[in-house]
Amino acid sequence: MAKLNMTPTEIELMQKSANMLQGRGPEVATKMYDNFFSKHPEMKFYFSTCFLGKKADEDGKTQTTLMAKVMAHILFQFCIHIDDLDKFKEDCERVSAKHVSRGIKPEFYPFLGEALILALKEVIGSEASDEVL
Repeated sequence: MAKLNMTPTEIELMQKSANMLQGRGPEVATKMYDNFFSKHPEMKFYFSTCFLGKKADEDGKTQTTLMAKVMAHILFQFCIHIDDLDKFKEDCERVSAKHVSRGIKPEFYPFLGEALILALKEVIGSEASDEVL
């Protein structure tokens, strides 16, 4: 797998940012998809409805979707393995295969990136500094 062109300081910052996601990853991912689909509702076509489905638990609290759980896992794994992406290879291959099979195009990713940055700011708050983002 290719290596990213990052300085040791940038790598360390990415790994430390995993701490921000710890325990809040599903909330960040849920907010990211809410932001993404709010701005780009036409993109829902590319996702399985069961993957997107939100359900309420016994207390009426909305449960985290499977898609948000998967995304939270992927984000966390990416952050902690940024210096050795081979450890992240299986996750990338699985997600890539799914995206190809659903017709998701590379030009869609910047929209998701914008939604992720906004979600990090909304959920993480001041910890999501410009340096981290």
